[in-house]
Amino acid sequence: MDSKEYIASGIIERYVLGLVSPQEKQEVECMSHIYPEIGNELTIYQESLEKLALLGAVDPPSHVKDKLMEQIRAEKKTIINEKASSAKIIEMVPQNTSMYKYVAAASVVLVVGMGIGLFSVILSKAHLKTEMANLTNEQDSFKNKMNQDLKLTATNLAFLSDVNTKKITMKGTEQHPDLLATVYWNSNNQKVMLAVNEMDIPPSNKQYQLWAIVDGQPKDMGLFDMNNTISLQEMKLTSSAQAFAVTLEPMGGSLAPSMDQMYVLGTI
Repeated sequence: MDSKEYIASGIIERYVLGLVSPQEKQEVECMSHIYPEIGNELTIYQESLEKLALLGAVDPPSHVKDKLMEQIRAEKKTIINEKASSAKIIEMVPQNTSMYKYVAAASVVLVVGMGIGLFSVILSKAHLKTEMANLTNEQDSFKNKMNQDLKLTATNLAFLSDVNTKKITMKGTEQHPDLLATVYWNSNNQKVMLAVNEMDIPPSNKQYQLWAIVDGQPKDMGLFDMNNTISLQEMKLTSSAQAFAVTLEPMGGSLAPSMDQMYVLGTI
């Protein structure tokens, strides 16, 4: 097997996605040092994965840092209050009965005050524990979303790098020359993915609908979301197609395309 056949086998994509055995991993690394073209192909896929990961990256919630700093300040204040509450008490010896009554009354007030202070500290600690638990839950949710995004990115990269996946550029029609969208269609597994490149926001009562031209007849490939213009959108399956097009249809889509409302078209 020469270097071209080795690249076409798909092992480089599997290596980048971590889907190879230890023996295959060692083989790819060895081949990339022997054949420069294999090394270049490996670098390209690794950089593509990094770009896709950055494209789908999500910034952590902006209030996370503020919550952490607020909890640190609250904990510090609690410690200071606890130290103040445990200050040294000077023993007072009453000189007479009247003075004893005053001291006893003051002692009661002091004990009550310390009890209130201790209760406040307990409440403060309970609130802090609740806040910390909420923050931990937010961090776990953020981590789970990051993992899901990374898996989706890896799946999309494997789809795009499949030798059976065709890229069909749909350019704007004469009435809409500045518009652009791209279809990725895999003739082997029939999967279709859509990338919205340059499309105008439709009216509130309208939606864009994708069509595949199969044996001269339009086939509905589904409506797509203009609120999601960053990642690939999965459309309906098709086993064959000679072209793809997008039309503007009433909300909910149409059974047949409005030919006078065709916005972009791309042939295979």
